[in-house]
Amino acid sequence: MSDRAVQVVQASAGQELLPRAAAERSSVVCRGGKTSGGWHASCSWQDRCWGDAR
Repeated sequence: MSDRAVQVVQASAGQELLPRAAAERSSVVCRGGKTSGGWHASCSWQDRCWGDAR
């Protein structure tokens, strides 16, 4: 986990975007809904992650 944390911090410092958690903006991960862990809200970072892509 610490290696992953370093990767995230380095990418953030270089203003790089890491791979998305979902293949489409309409995915339950992005839009919110029910997953195996229960209900969750939509992702707060959708605009940053997807930009103008719809």
